[in-house]
Amino acid sequence: MHPADPGDHIAEFDHTIGGLIRAYKTDPISDYRKLRFSTREHTDYLLRRLDTVKGRVAIDDIGARE
Repeated sequence: MHPADPGDHIAEFDHTIGGLIRAYKTDPISDYRKLRFSTREHTDYLLRRLDTVKGRVAIDDIGARE
């Protein structure tokens, strides 16, 4: 794992699906920053849908059939 630059901001992770999405999008070493524009636009669309439907669900509460 690469150390983050002290100036980089990472969203605080609250152990929910929404928190995981925010962490993925703001972590300076996340592959999200490497996505091509069109791919990132589509990924953003899908992540918004997921966040709307399941964003408040705690990761610990996810089962195999979720």
